[in-house]
Amino acid sequence: AVGDACGHSVQAAFVMTAVRSAMRAVIDDAEANKLDPTVLVAKINRALCRVTAGHQFMSCLVGIIDRKRMVFDYANAGHPVPILYRQGQSISLESHGLPLGILTDAAYSASEVALRGDDLLVLFSDGLLETMNEAEELFRSEGVIAALTATATADPLDDVLEQIWGSCEQHGVGEAQDDRTLLVVRMQQTQGPRPPHHVISSRQTQLSSR
Repeated sequence: AVGDACGHSVQAAFVMTAVRSAMRAVIDDAEANKLDPTVLVAKINRALCRVTAGHQFMSCLVGIIDRKRMVFDYANAGHPVPILYRQGQSISLESHGLPLGILTDAAYSASEVALRGDDLLVLFSDGLLETMNEAEELFRSEGVIAALTATATADPLDDVLEQIWGSCEQHGVGEAQDDRTLLVVRMQQTQGPRPPHHVISSRQTQLSSR
């Protein structure tokens, strides 16, 4: 899971704490092989709406990597879309609904993406994308992709992450105006049959309030 609470200081910390607690409670109540990102996100959203005002929201992406089936199943609640980097090609994944904490009955969908060995999943917060240079140009996802292109797929993950982070730091001017989060995951090839290498399916879940 990767998320970004709106605002700063105590209010943002409260939202983040509430979401972390709700996520742990939902996961603990479910069997590992039956976890569903749409259900997770919908339940966490309802929990956050109960304890916060509408202006205290949070973007969040919750994903499950199935190494046996080689798929990434994820629901994206208003968070910057991840990048799937494969053999020099970058694919921007999808967003599925409102940030958490805005609307109790918000509907969320999910996507399941087939993966290959050596695929890189790159997840980040908007603080990284909105880093600005002297010409007031944002780093954006294009900056992430350019940094990925400058690395070899087989490079150590620390080097890949440092390439992206360093490129962002070089692009920016002065102190960062927002928190920055960067997560890079590399898939290792598994044995056995694999699904087609494209987005397999999307689905939608909505939990009504009571």
